[in-house]
Amino acid sequence: MESYLHLDTFPEVRPALDKLAQHRLAILSNGSPKMLDAGVENAGLKGIFADVISADEVKTYKSSPRVYGLVSKHLDVPKSAIAFVSSNFWDIAGAKSYGFWTCWVNRCNLASDELGVKPDCTVETLDRLNAVLG
Repeated sequence: MESYLHLDTFPEVRPALDKLAQHRLAILSNGSPKMLDAGVENAGLKGIFADVISADEVKTYKSSPRVYGLVSKHLDVPKSAIAFVSSNFWDIAGAKSYGFWTCWVNRCNLASDELGVKPDCTVETLDRLNAVLG
C-alpha cells in the first residue's frame, strides 16, 4: 500500500492537465484522503485540482452512486455538467450509469467490458482529451 503514495504519472499527464486548466479539475477516488494527498504531492500535481474527493466521505466505494454524487456536491454543479475520465472501464461504467458524460483513457487498446454501457468517447492518452472537450 505504501507504493500508492509514490505513483508516477505517464509523461503526457502534467502537460495535458495544464492544457485542461480552463476546466475545473477534480479527482474522485476510492483512496483515503491521506493516500490521495500524498499521491498528488509526490506526483507534482499539487495545486492543479479544484478538489480531491475521497469515497471515504460516504464510507463506501465506487461504483456506488453515493460516491459519484460527491462530485456534484463538492463542485456545486449538476451531474450533467461533469466530464468523468478514467482508465478503468468499470469506473466509466459506474459513472455513465450515474449520469456523467464519460471518457475512457484506454492506453492498451483493451476491449471494453460487457457491463451494459459504453463511454461517450475513448482516447489512448490523456493529452487527446483536450481536443475532445473542445
